[in-house]
Amino acid sequence: EACSLKFNPDRLRDELDFRYHKRYDRLLGLLRSTELVQALAQPESGTVSGFLSRNFVRPMMRLAPEIVKRRVFNYMMRYSLGLTLKTGEKTKEKESGAELSTER
Repeated sequence: EACSLKFNPDRLRDELDFRYHKRYDRLLGLLRSTELVQALAQPESGTVSGFLSRNFVRPMMRLAPEIVKRRVFNYMMRYSLGLTLKTGEKTKEKESGAELSTER
């Protein structure tokens, strides 16, 4: 006697895979933004990025107006979190997510 399932295993597998990749991308973006903030706040001595940060970036940021600093920092955070996608890419991502959720 065969047991009939109340769900489609293939659809469940696809949904779980989609959610895994979406979560992975989000975690990777958070890691990049955390690393970016740490690198700006505490540059490592003896590295090229630390040298550039201490000798060029920080002095330029001291001279820049607050509005410029805020916009640059906000853009860098959005970029590192993957929030600067082009409009077509955002639409495609939303459609693929909506597609999975409406097929239930």
